[in-house]
Parts: sequence; C-alpha cells; structure tokens
Amino acid sequence: MSDPEEMSEDFGEDEDIVEDDIMEDDEDGNGMDDDDGGDDDAFGEVDHDGDSDSSGGPLALLKHDIAEIEQAGFVGGYSMHTLELDVWVGIPNITELFTDELLKSCGFHLDRKIVCKLVFSNPASYMSHCPTVEEKKITIRQTLDTDLYKSKLSDVQEFGLWWTLQTRLSDWLKSSWANFATEAHSAMSQLDSEINDVIEQVTSVTDVTDKRLIRFALKESRNDSIAAIELLMDRKKTKALQTKLTQKLKDGTYTDNICRPGNLLKAVIDQIIERIRISCRYCIVCDKKHHFELLKPTVCSDVLCNFQLVDLGLGLNVESDIIHNPEALDLLICLTIAGASGNRFTPFPSSVRVQTPEKVLEFTTAKQKEIIDCLQLLPPVSELQTLVKAGKLKKKLDKLHPLLYKLLRWIVGTNAAHLEKLKPSEEVQGIKCHTQFMMKTAPPDREKAFQEAKAENSSGSFYVFHGSATENWHCILRIGLKNYSNTNMMTTGAAFGPGIYMSGDSATSLGYSPSRGSTWDNSIFKGAVSVLALCEVVDYGKGASTCTGRLHRPQCSHVKGSPHYRCEDETLVCTRFLLVFGTGDSRQSVAAKNLVVPAFNRSFENQHELKTGKEKEKEETGKEEEKKSGLKSS
Repeated sequence: MSDPEEMSEDFGEDEDIVEDDIMEDDEDGNGMDDDDGGDDDAFGEVDHDGDSDSSGGPLALLKHDIAEIEQAGFVGGYSMHTLELDVWVGIPNITELFTDELLKSCGFHLDRKIVCKLVFSNPASYMSHCPTVEEKKITIRQTLDTDLYKSKLSDVQEFGLWWTLQTRLSDWLKSSWANFATEAHSAMSQLDSEINDVIEQVTSVTDVTDKRLIRFALKESRNDSIAAIELLMDRKKTKALQTKLTQKLKDGTYTDNICRPGNLLKAVIDQIIERIRISCRYCIVCDKKHHFELLKPTVCSDVLCNFQLVDLGLGLNVESDIIHNPEALDLLICLTIAGASGNRFTPFPSSVRVQTPEKVLEFTTAKQKEIIDCLQLLPPVSELQTLVKAGKLKKKLDKLHPLLYKLLRWIVGTNAAHLEKLKPSEEVQGIKCHTQFMMKTAPPDREKAFQEAKAENSSGSFYVFHGSATENWHCILRIGLKNYSNTNMMTTGAAFGPGIYMSGDSATSLGYSPSRGSTWDNSIFKGAVSVLALCEVVDYGKGASTCTGRLHRPQCSHVKGSPHYRCEDETLVCTRFLLVFGTGDSRQSVAAKNLVVPAFNRSFENQHELKTGKEKEKEETGKEEEKKSGLKSS
C-alpha cells in the first residue's frame, strides 16, 4: 500500500495538509516532492488553441469524452505538456447528490467540488496506459477552482476520505482497463459517432435544431439512431417529446447522460460517486465489508487495519476534523482523558506505537496515566488549526511527544459517532448548557429498526435524558448506548432491573453524570464537564394495562417506586443530542417533555442514500418551514 502523504505532490498550489517528513516546502511554500522528476516547463500553462486535433486521435477522443460528461452535468479539462497529459474530471454541487450527514461523516467540504486528476505519460497521450496510485497518476481532492484546463489548481484541500477513494479507484481501473482500452480503440476510429450522425441528419431534413431535444430522442429510442430520426420527423411525436423533455427539466429528473459505453471520464465519476455512497459499508483500509453499515467510514476490527489507520493514516485525514469540526474534536480529547482516568477505559489505544532505535514506545493498561500526560501536551484546538494551515501539525506534535500525533489520529479514527456542534438557531430550546451537539450513534440498520418500530406504534416517540459519568462517554461514542446491566461494564447498578436507564427530568440524569477523572487543561470547556444525552424512545406499549417488559415506565407494574424509564430493548432507543455542561452552567431541573426539539432532527433515516429529485425539492421547500417552526416532543 502506498503511503498517503506520498501522493500529494503536483496537485495544487495550496498543499497545506501534508506531513513534513514526506513533503518539503520550496521557496514559495508549496509542497513539492524531492523525487518529483519534472521540470518547470512540464507544469506551466498551455495554450489549447495550438493543440493538435487529428481526426479520430486520442486528443479528439478526450475532447469528445469531456463534452459528454459536461452535458451530463459534470466538469472536465486537461493540460498537455511534452512529458505528460493531465486530465481533470469534477463533480460540482455535491450536496445535490448526497445528504449533508454522509458528506460530513466522510470529511467533505460542502462548498467545494470533488476533482480527480488522471496523469498519462510515456507517452503523454489519453488512454495510453492505466493510471494508478502506485505510479502517482491518480489524485482526488476538493477545490473551489472553476478552471480545470491547467496542471495545478488553486485552493486545493484534502478531505477525510481522499486516500480511500484514490485507492479504490486505482484498484477498479486496473481490473477494468482491458475493456476501456478496447472501447477507446473502437471509439477513436469512429468519432463521427451515431449521436453526431443523428444530429446532422435531423437538422438536414427537419426544422429541429435543438441538440438537447435530438439527444433526448436518441435516449428515448434506446440509442437506436434510425428510430430517433423517425421520431423527430413526426411533428406530433416531436411535440410530445418536447413536452416530456420540458417536464423532466422542470422537475429536475433529466440529464444528458448518453455517454458512450467506454467513456473513461464518466466511468471514473460514476465509480467515485458509488464509492462515496457505500463508504460506510466497507473498511476504509482493506475494503472488507462490515457486518452491518456503520454511521461513518472507519476501519474494521483487523489489527493490521487499525495499525495502518494510526501509523500510516490510511483512510483518515485528521487535519480535516481539526479545521471543520473543532468543538467536537475538543470534546473527544476531553472524554478520552476522562476515560483514561477510570478503570474501564475501552477501547484502548494499543495500536499507537513508535519504534525508536532503543525501544518501542507504546501505551500500556498498567500505565494509563501516560495517555493523560501525553494529551495534556496538546495545544488548544485553535492553535492546532493554525498548525494545519501551515502544514506543520505532525512535525510540531512529534516534537512534543513521539506518540501524540498518532494518538490524536486514533481518537478521531475510532470515534464511531457523528458529532456536530449546533448553531444557536438549531439548539434544543428549553435547556441551558455550555454546548449542544447533534449526536448519532445508531448505524443505519439500527436506525431503520428504530423507525420501523416507531411506525408500528401509533403513539410515536418521546424524548428523555440519559446520564453517565464523564469517563464512560469515550466508550459510548464508539460502541453506542448499550444495556450493560449485570455485566462488568455496569457502573451504577441495576436496582430496578436490567436495561438502559433514562429520566424525564434533567436533574435526575445529571445525578448520574459526575465529572469524574481528569480533564484537558487546554479545552474550550474550561474545567470538568458533565454530559447528558437527549434520547428519542419509541413509545412502546403506551396505554397497555400491564407493562410489556421491553420498555418500563416510572412506577411500572414490574418495580414499584422506580422513578426511571428503563429500556431492556436497545432498538427502542436512539441518541439524538449531546448536552455538555461546564462547571458554571446551571443544573436546574428541566422536564424533557417541555423541550422543543429542532425540526431538522426528524429525518435520521436514509442518511447514506443518494438524493432523488423529489428529495431535493422537499429539502428546498422544507428549509423555510424549519426556520419558522420546531418539533415539540411528546
């Protein structure tokens, strides 16, 4: 496997997220690889007016493929030099293809397009050979640049999933290249294609000049050129076709996607989109399928994958989290320190190690305090952001402690929960605390089971609080809320029976949330914190004469005198929000039934699916409604 930092060269002028032991700055501060092998002329601007465009040649095929993907709503470009040909494809408006939750869990910047660079050299000709990551011929990043007709893009940034996407694309191209080579050879001999043939014939015998309509006719005729011509020569059928096309354009379901079968650029785009869509189903290092779809992309349980995640950074870009989710990172550091202060610190960072000439440096359960001492060396998150932008993060943290950078990478990489700080306008109304986070710990299959259970119960659901000691949240964020009653992981007993204990009153839950253990000295939370989860619970068995046993209410028939909600069935509970209380925050009692929960929180299912045209329309119409109203809990 290739080291991810070795693939960062020659992609953009703003290479600020790189490791200093791999990349060195030139005089302008740009990251350039020492063994780059190219000269300045190989990366200069090119005047495309002088490009040779011999009929049926590779360059003509490249221009044809770019034109097709642009008609399908994507972007492309190229830059030709003596030694290499750089070809770009881009996916603009990624929020139209995926939900914000999936994009954020993958570490994408929502305002940037995804771009992929394919390099062809020896010879510098389109489709001359299969690009691979091993040869540094494939790079995937994000950019705000709109001009793809150059070698280097400006304002380029890495994102959390870039290494995984590059590697998977490379593997797929190698396995599929023989088919592409055959298609390319065929296409170059007949670039006067059926599509252009149809356009030429139709415009010569009819008054139809709308190329989009002609292409739509070809698509409706299943690429049968004779049928498409006959269709357009019939005025009635042409009029009906125009009406249908207009409607498709209006509802957003039309694309000019009739690219030739061997269009490499379209195939690359399709592969990137598909791998993003299923990114939570497979290990981001070895590509082994998880037992069930997870909430965010992560590694499997294999020891080697965990080592490569931490030691090599494969499949993970911790710098992206530092820049785009600083409050959540701050909380993760605090909870790790608190967890290491207790006697149930799991999972343990056993894969974090460094081999020195003298010995192996690593953490042991016998000396957990060394983890705390190491993390206390971390500068504040605001300073970490500055280091990332300067490209000096790893170098700085390695100087502070040989294990510090890898430990930080482990903390981010093993967190299975989606945490996102809420804006003031998005916060749960009716309770005051230091910071509120949207919190999702249920993987899609459990979320689906929850939604199905809720749909089966006419009473719907309600909200309650769950409290636990600060030292326990390191574990909860990684494995979810579990029924640990009568196990060695139980911390407060099971006086009223087994189950997940919750309360309709915040003060009661805060009583089970002591600020035990150490805290991070440089945290934005300033001192010890208490943490509550606001959970959504299926209102199972409401109105029944006796308690069913899956969900126990206060004073239920099973245990008289219990003030708690107690859920034995984990599938009936999902965490929705994480409330962080600082030392100076009010602990006044608040009833969960009086809280107003943000309306956007309704839709937790379907978070990993491609958006459909109807979903996009609903999203747009719902934005105004969300501003005006909230969803009041039962």
